[in-house]
Amino acid sequence: MRAVRQGRRIFANLRKSMSYIMAVHVPIAGMALLPLLLGWPIVLFPMHIALLELAIDPACAMVFESEPADEDVMRQPPRDPATPLFAGSTLVQAVLQGLGVLAAVLGTYLWGTQQLDEVQARSLAFSTLVLGNLALILSNRAGARGLWAALRVRNRMLWVVTAFTLGLLALALYLPPLAAVLRMTPLGPDLLGVALLAAGLCLLWFEGIRRMARRLARARG
Repeated sequence: MRAVRQGRRIFANLRKSMSYIMAVHVPIAGMALLPLLLGWPIVLFPMHIALLELAIDPACAMVFESEPADEDVMRQPPRDPATPLFAGSTLVQAVLQGLGVLAAVLGTYLWGTQQLDEVQARSLAFSTLVLGNLALILSNRAGARGLWAALRVRNRMLWVVTAFTLGLLALALYLPPLAAVLRMTPLGPDLLGVALLAAGLCLLWFEGIRRMARRLARARG
C-alpha cells in the first residue's frame, strides 16, 4: 500500500510540475515575441529569461517534488495505465493559465507605456511576470484541493523558493549595477501594487478554470 501511495503521489506531482512548466512559458514566449511582431520596444531580453529560469527550475525540482500526497489519494480509483501523463484537459488548463498570465503582463505593460517611460514599463511588466509565476506555482501545487485548502498543507520548499524568487526580483529592481544590466529601474509601492493586483487577478482566473474543469468532469461522469 505504501508503494501504491508513493506512486500515485509521484504521478500527481509530475503532472502538476508539467502543467506549471507549460503554463509559465506561455507568457514568457508571448512577451518575448509579441513586441517583435508588433514593432514595440523589446520587453524581455535573454538576460531576463535567464533570470526567470533561475526561479522556474527550483520550483520544478524542489516545490513539486516535495508536495505531499492528497488526503484522499488512496480512495481514488486505479488509473488506467494507458492514460497519458500530460494531455487532454490537463494541457488545455495549463495553456489557459498561461494565457491568463500573459494577459495580465501584457495589460500592465500597455498601461505602463501610457503612464511611464520605457524602462519603468519594462520593470512593471517583468515584476508582474515574476509575481504571476509565483501565482502559477501556488495554483498548480493546489491541484484538486483548491488554492485555500492547499495553503494549509505544509511544504517548506514552497516558501524557500518564494523567498528566493522575491529576492531575485528585489535585486533586479533595486541593486543598481544589476538593474542597469537588465535595463530596469526601481518601482515605488504604487507600481508594485499594480503588479501584485495583476497577479491576484491571475489567481482568480486559475480558480475559475479549476471550477469549470470540475463542472465539466461532473457532467461527463
